[in-house]
Amino acid sequence: TLFRSRLQQPTEKVVADTKELVSSTVTGAKDAVSSTVTGAKDAMTTRVTGVVDAAKGAVQGSVDITKAVVTSSVNTVMSSRVGQLMTSGVDTVLGKIGRA
Repeated sequence: TLFRSRLQQPTEKVVADTKELVSSTVTGAKDAVSSTVTGAKDAMTTRVTGVVDAAKGAVQGSVDITKAVVTSSVNTVMSSRVGQLMTSGVDTVLGKIGRA
């Protein structure tokens, strides 16, 4: 049987086989832990990237809204009577400067 054949092997061979078995078991465990850590790092990187992208999107959205509000406000003022008077006054001043 297998047990009897092991008993008949020299001590050095049994020790060497045992060392090899322990070494391969430790290596397997180390590889499993390394793989788990790498997976966790990748998952965290993906999550952080997602949060950063979401924040960028929110900021860009706010910038776009602010730009639209300012543009609308300027257009409203410029199309009002006050805006027309300002434009007319600036044109008059520039005309005088051009003739000077």
